[in-house]
Amino acid sequence: MKILHAHIITGIAGSESYLLKTLPAIKAAGIEVEFLCIYRQGHKIDTNSFTEKIGNQGIKVHFLPIGWLSYLFAIQRLHRIITRGNYDLIHTHLIHADVILAGYKKLINAKIKLVSTKHGYEEAYTVGPKLKAKVLPTNLYYRLAVFAEKQMNKSYAISASLKELYVWLQISKSNRIEVINYGFDFPTSIQSEGLLPKSKTNLVIVGRLEETKGHVYALRALRKIVNQNSNILLTIVGIGSFEKEIRKEIDRLELADYVDLKGYMPNGIEFMHAADIILVPSIREGFGIVVLEAFSQKKPILVFDVPAVNEIVVNEFSGFVIPAFSVDKFAAKLELLINSPELREEQGINGFNTWQKLYSMERMLGNTLSFYHSIAHNDLGLKKVAIFTISLFGGGTEKICQLLSEELSKKAETHLILLSKNQKLKIPSRANVHFLTNEEKMSYFIKFLLIPLLAWRLYRYLKKNDIKVLMSMLNRPNYISVCTKAFFFPNLRLLISERTYSGHEYGGFTIINLVSKMFIKWLYPKSDSVIVNSKTVGNHLVEDFGIDNGKIKVIHNGVELSNRKVAEYGNLKLLMVGRLDKNKNHRFVLEAIKENKDIEAVSIVGEGAEFNNLKSYVDKNNLNSKVSLKGFILEPFASFEAYNLFVLPSIHEGFPNVLLEALSVGCMVISSDCFSGPREILSPNSDPNKVLSSGFEVTEFGILYAVNDQKALIDAIDFVVSQPALVVEMRKQAKIRASHFSQSEMTENYEKLLIS
Repeated sequence: MKILHAHIITGIAGSESYLLKTLPAIKAAGIEVEFLCIYRQGHKIDTNSFTEKIGNQGIKVHFLPIGWLSYLFAIQRLHRIITRGNYDLIHTHLIHADVILAGYKKLINAKIKLVSTKHGYEEAYTVGPKLKAKVLPTNLYYRLAVFAEKQMNKSYAISASLKELYVWLQISKSNRIEVINYGFDFPTSIQSEGLLPKSKTNLVIVGRLEETKGHVYALRALRKIVNQNSNILLTIVGIGSFEKEIRKEIDRLELADYVDLKGYMPNGIEFMHAADIILVPSIREGFGIVVLEAFSQKKPILVFDVPAVNEIVVNEFSGFVIPAFSVDKFAAKLELLINSPELREEQGINGFNTWQKLYSMERMLGNTLSFYHSIAHNDLGLKKVAIFTISLFGGGTEKICQLLSEELSKKAETHLILLSKNQKLKIPSRANVHFLTNEEKMSYFIKFLLIPLLAWRLYRYLKKNDIKVLMSMLNRPNYISVCTKAFFFPNLRLLISERTYSGHEYGGFTIINLVSKMFIKWLYPKSDSVIVNSKTVGNHLVEDFGIDNGKIKVIHNGVELSNRKVAEYGNLKLLMVGRLDKNKNHRFVLEAIKENKDIEAVSIVGEGAEFNNLKSYVDKNNLNSKVSLKGFILEPFASFEAYNLFVLPSIHEGFPNVLLEALSVGCMVISSDCFSGPREILSPNSDPNKVLSSGFEVTEFGILYAVNDQKALIDAIDFVVSQPALVVEMRKQAKIRASHFSQSEMTENYEKLLIS
């Protein structure tokens, strides 16, 4: 494959840095790459630094001057370059290249395949928490952007919020623009000795001295805390047009003793390495490469809640996301980090792990190459599939839908349809996301009444986008999907996925439970296949709901194996992860361990309706020194190093992802022997329909205890304490067991059903 990249060059900033890192990597992956350097007539000297660096990487450079007279010859020169180059794709960056190549395609050569990367948009529309304007613009920039995008085969934005802006502005259609986040490799072994004084708590800002970088907010926050924290130094690295105003603000706030303006430094990342805390007080960012640089140096970071840095930094996990543009709250969180070295270290490690997992060069390159191949070989659009679930709030099913949307979109046009905008997980970068409604505040009764209307809306969306294959997950999406097939779209190939043991989920004699079981019995047989995540759930649907056994497909949940190590064996540090509801049974564990002196600490990760009840119990029983309610954490196992015992006390499950995640990091596991999943995972050679009525059972990969048997749980914990050698061996076996539930194998199994 041969690709021509086009960009106007006036120096080296964010998008140019992206090209300097990305083009050589694309070339190394076996794709022939050339570069079209667009420059303003008479300013070729401004391109020298960039073109020399790209040329030294073995990439051929073509030059295209633009200007009043140059435009007369630009199309002719461009036509000569393109016809001689015989490119499979032409990839444009920023508005000048977009418009010039779009004009060429429109007027001269309609056969070229044209793609574009959206690195940003006019700054007036990119300030504050949301990338949106009050009204659609009518200026020339907007009209040119609309014209150029119509000529593109497809585009991608560097952040989800930027994609949202282009769709909202009606420049791009949702199914014609993807998201491929920046991803870079940075040095992690850096020598920064002597750059900053060791006697100080060092704060660092790296970036151009421009108004948009928000330096004045950081200075005003600093002013609020220096009287109580006088041993602080803020080092600002960079140059720019706003330097005079920044110096005036330093003088006005009497901060000369606390701020060091370094000017331009070629080694900004070295200053980050030497820092204690990184500040990024920008009022807007197209992406925010500086955040990834901070992550790579294991530094905590403070940002405002503005796109796109608020997509990268997870609040209270890898840093703090401050309400825009609150100086008081910025100062409060900054002071908290200054006074807590342990918190700085924890957030720094979490940021580092986030960078390696989500924003590496390898990940960005893989997504980019997949994007190219889908366009060049015209595969995209030949197969279309939709995944339908409630939300991306953060549970096990939601994580699977997010992963499948991302992976399937590499081979087919994938649509993720949601009922709720309640979101904790990251929006899949490549999938087309559509909200069928927004049902957070609806009663169960209203939700049932709306099923026919939502079935019609779903049908209209599927027909509009020519989608003939749909997979739904969770009960309510399943009901809607079956109604869509039964009443509006009989030719739809529908796969529904049951994720829980319905007999227990709807066990009580309430109207909601009775109606739900009736819907399962009436509606599920009308689907083409029913995917279950455990054998027990499958058997239950066949025996208790009359589903044809031939329609049942078992696909176990998968887990990505981790290299992390959990806390060493010793005093027990116990972790529970899951929604804070009565089924997850967290209070049951607190009641069992409140007098246990062998348990040093207990952490509960999750949020939900039971939070206040749990907090009240902890306060009432003076357990605050032992028990921590962590709230929702995007990647709870990223900091699993602090724990050595995982407890799953659920009353019922489907196939608990968290149990696999615990095993994948080699943690000792104690689980209730509930329907369904725990026995299938921990004791694979036993009867999956067996259930303990009392006591506990030591299995090959963990311990099972009878549901709601408090004595059994206490005895199981005592057994763990008394058998250190056995526990060490079981922890070794845990990772082996987790490897049997490969995430890639799970994805392949779904892929075979959906797009093969």
